[in-house]
Amino acid sequence: MTDNMVDTTIIDELKTMIKPRNMTPEQKKEHTRKYNREYMQRRKKEDQEFYERQKECSRKNTLRYEKEKRQTSPEYVEKKREYSRITAQKKNEKIKQLELQVQLLTETKL
Repeated sequence: MTDNMVDTTIIDELKTMIKPRNMTPEQKKEHTRKYNREYMQRRKKEDQEFYERQKECSRKNTLRYEKEKRQTSPEYVEKKREYSRITAQKKNEKIKQLELQVQLLTETKL
């Protein structure tokens, strides 16, 4: 490579670069997103503790989202109602059984 020749990739990059004051709002947002992605990738590589914390938070958020999603689904709501109805019915039957036992015990003592 001679002094007169310049790497074309560098020239291409310089052509695509826009000064922040000349950017449109959408370009600024994209520039910020790109910077943040690169920063996070670098940080995850350098700081393993940080990366583990991020993974744990992400896992918890995913689990919470899945739980909320299940709880609002019509199938889940219907199953929950059915389960509540069955448990209430069983509880009422048990109460009636105990009332009968108490009544029998009080009658035999008299």
